[in-house]
Order: sequence, then structure tokens, then C-alpha cells
Amino acid sequence: MTAPTEKPFAVTFDNKDTITHNFAIYTQNPLTDPAAKFLGGASPTQLVAPGQSATYDVKGLAKGTYFFRCDVHPTQMMGSFQVK
Repeated sequence: MTAPTEKPFAVTFDNKDTITHNFAIYTQNPLTDPAAKFLGGASPTQLVAPGQSATYDVKGLAKGTYFFRCDVHPTQMMGSFQVK
């Protein structure tokens, strides 16, 4: 995934699974870095039910690499993306 530098963008999460998930963006992985900051997407209590979708508006981010995950499954559903 990529996003433009310093420009707001939207992420639509379409849950095609049979269990609940969410999508959250952080500065880095909160499991390995306690200083990680939440930057956008869903809070840990905002969940997307099976067959549902949610769109998250994200403020513009500085150039760099960021971390995203499902807070429900933080060790299984995660990745990184570039802002450039």
C-alpha cells in the first residue's frame, strides 16, 4: 500500500471473512514498540462484522513507513505501507 505525502486519504476495509476484524494505522508495531502511536482507522473497539465494510478517513501523514494491523488479530493480520 502507498499513500501520498501530507495528503488526507481514505481506506475502505471490506470484511469478507466469517469473523470480526478492524483496520488501524500506527507509527510502528505496538506489540514490539510501546511508544507506537495510533494514527487512524478504527479504534480497538470499532469492529467490522462479517460481510460489512467501513471507510476510514486518515489525515495526511509525513513521508515514511507506517504499520497497520487488525487489532483483533494483531499477530496474524498486519503489514506496512509507504507514504511518499
